[in-house]
Amino acid sequence: MTRGGVTKLADKLSAKGLVHRQASPNDGRAQTLALTPAGQDLTPELAALADANDAVFFGELSAAERQTLERLLRQVIERSRLPAMPID
Repeated sequence: MTRGGVTKLADKLSAKGLVHRQASPNDGRAQTLALTPAGQDLTPELAALADANDAVFFGELSAAERQTLERLLRQVIERSRLPAMPID
């Protein structure tokens, strides 16, 4: 996601009362996001939805294929490490 995309998402979640923003004491450009109690209450439901999506998209893969996919995705992540960007 772009910084602008993260900002828009944070704005929407904040407007719905699901996250709380706090300015970083160490970096005036950065903010810390934390789940509100309402956001925490949604976590089990969202985790269940994520598990259901995983089953739909990856359920047909064998255990070996899932392990290969996970290994490859980890390689992509490790090779593309970028410096952390502050949230606008």
